[in-house]
Amino acid sequence: VIENPSNPKFKSCVIKYVNRSIDNDSKEMLSDDELRAHPYPNKEPFITEKGVRFIYQKYEIGAGALGVVDIIIPYSIIAEYMSEDALQLIGYK
Repeated sequence: VIENPSNPKFKSCVIKYVNRSIDNDSKEMLSDDELRAHPYPNKEPFITEKGVRFIYQKYEIGAGALGVVDIIIPYSIIAEYMSEDALQLIGYK
């Protein structure tokens, strides 16, 4: 789905979006160092009706109490990082 997951601009986009998606009470359970080191989740992101869905499993980017972090990044934000095949599949222009 993502053309180049190691692209620094893409990594920065994901990190910002994860941080915006987590409520203030949960931010202290999020490991910024871990997220910066591995912003791409272990489970491959996938296409949904509203955008690309990223699911971080428990303990993947923070304390277990943070639980599963499940976000959808809208196409308007993530399209520039998507592969041509994925863009064609969703009919994004």
